[in-house]
Amino acid sequence: MSKSLMVAAGSGLVALAVTLWLWHSPGAERGVVNESPDVAKGLAKADSSAVENGSPFSTVAEQTINAPVTVTPQATTGGTTATAPPALPALDVSLIAQTAMSDADYEALVARLKTDPALLLQLVDEFRQEQNPERLALLARLLGEAGGADVTQLASELIFSGNDTSRELGLQILRQVQPGNTEARSIASGLLATEVEPKVLMSTLTVLASPGTVDEGSRALLGDQVALLASHENAGVRGVSLDILSRWSTDGRDTPVLINALQDPEPRVRESAAYALVGHEDASETVIQSLLIVLRNADEQKATRRAALMALRSFALNAELQSELQTVERELDTVIR
Repeated sequence: MSKSLMVAAGSGLVALAVTLWLWHSPGAERGVVNESPDVAKGLAKADSSAVENGSPFSTVAEQTINAPVTVTPQATTGGTTATAPPALPALDVSLIAQTAMSDADYEALVARLKTDPALLLQLVDEFRQEQNPERLALLARLLGEAGGADVTQLASELIFSGNDTSRELGLQILRQVQPGNTEARSIASGLLATEVEPKVLMSTLTVLASPGTVDEGSRALLGDQVALLASHENAGVRGVSLDILSRWSTDGRDTPVLINALQDPEPRVRESAAYALVGHEDASETVIQSLLIVLRNADEQKATRRAALMALRSFALNAELQSELQTVERELDTVIR
């Protein structure tokens, strides 16, 4: 099995895998959630060496190569012969995600799914009938990358199915299609308004990790919903909401929420708040002084002080403060033996 498919099968959800680990792995330091669109794509791909290893995942390479091609008759107009492009080879969806798939085959299949609604709908139906968890996981990634109304509808069905495993697959798909997708945002917004289970709330929050193109009204609405969760009783929900809030709030309206979170009783929430202020649009004196309080607190966790240091470095500071940051950075980098 190729390295990328091994990652796909083992890691589960993209943003969720990073975020939930932070709140369920004691002693682990938290970094900023990676929202690169290439991450989800990389999880679902495999190189061609996986074919030799008998991977249980999918390829349509041989099927595509060996499938018969239907050539349409030539049309003649005014003495000039025009040859119509050959029809695309038929694909058997039952063979997709059964053996290994090279990067090139994966890209070609995603491209075809984006332009072939009939094939996409067949694959959605194939997903509904599949029972193998490994194949379901890969099909979910494949469908999520292809996107479309049918895929968003499938995600909604899975999320509200009442089955925990199906819900996670649905959230995984929704996370991939959400950027710029009004319907996907609506589903996530509804979950944030009605769910009470911390694990589900955190999974739903990570659906919003990459906003995409959003109108200001929707941005403000979702930003307000996320901001409310910054005071949730569960520390994990508070921490994740701060990270997501920093991605949706672009006008400084939620700056007080982030500043208040720097005083949260839970160290990891304070750390999240500091990271959320990196490159913050409101580089006011209040923000800078709040971060300096965290940085100068020798009793504060090193991870939180480092986050405050990073946030302060993202602002334009005077020479005196820059010198102080260098001093603290050397202190934090010093290992006492």
